[in-house]
Amino acid sequence: MDGLVGLLAIFLLIAIGFNLLSPSKNTINWRLTRLEQKVDLLMQQLNIEYVDPSSETIRRYLMQGKKLEAIRAFRELNPGTSLQEAKTVVESIAQTIHQS
Repeated sequence: MDGLVGLLAIFLLIAIGFNLLSPSKNTINWRLTRLEQKVDLLMQQLNIEYVDPSSETIRRYLMQGKKLEAIRAFRELNPGTSLQEAKTVVESIAQTIHQS
């Protein structure tokens, strides 16, 4: 019985150790955001403009006045995106179209 309790204690310590050593989802998201910011800064300094191919599809729909189709297309091209996120991005693209 003592051996079983000892093994259980060791197992729990190992599990706790792995949990403490593995980065949390927030840490990974923070690192990814920082990396994206650094890449954006490098692209800005090198005067490189990135045009997302999917944004051309969205722009085409918006220029035709098909906002709902643009939102639907954005969500298909970016799986896991919420409806609100897609709407926000599409509206942002629409503003840039209307400003030019």
